[in-house]
Amino acid sequence: MTTTTTHGDLRRRIDRAAELHEEARGALFRPDGSKVYGEEAHAEREEALRREFHAALDAIGEETGKRISRAEEEVLRLEHGDPSGALTAEELERAGARRPFVRDEVFGLGTDALEERTRAVVASSDRPAVFVYAHHLRAKSREDAASGSGAEGLRLGELAGDLERALDPEGARKLEGARAELEEARGLADYAHLRRNGARDPVELHMNRVYGRL
Repeated sequence: MTTTTTHGDLRRRIDRAAELHEEARGALFRPDGSKVYGEEAHAEREEALRREFHAALDAIGEETGKRISRAEEEVLRLEHGDPSGALTAEELERAGARRPFVRDEVFGLGTDALEERTRAVVASSDRPAVFVYAHHLRAKSREDAASGSGAEGLRLGELAGDLERALDPEGARKLEGARAELEEARGLADYAHLRRNGARDPVELHMNRVYGRL
């Protein structure tokens, strides 16, 4: 039976590698803080422990990197997938017939009016209409952004997103899950970087750099 490695498992492996490293480093000093070995031997042993620790984190980092890549690909696929796949052939035909009329309306109305229209379309549960309005709102948002109307483009993009989520709720949940997976994987990579540098959080890392590790 195959066991899936979770983010929690990888985090525990990072912590364990750091703990073993600190224990081994601690063994290089006597209770009074003096070094067990001479300077040269101490430096050699400390460097060997550092390399071993970094190798352990590199192995975990390779696995984390693969998770990040997979999550990025999944987010990209879901964000830029073809929303027409959520429609039946009949619904696509109906959407095609309405496309020119909806385009004229979307590009002829102001943003406030389009916001009201979006709410009405979502409430109607008319899937072809939802699809066509989402398509043209997304196109208009890109056009506004390209022309320098960034705020308007962003707002229209949000309206298009509302319609796309209404058209394919399951796809929206998958996208949310993929984004959460990506954020968690990136957070794991950041945590490994902190532990590599003797800290558990950014504040401790900053204090170590300013005042040295205690």
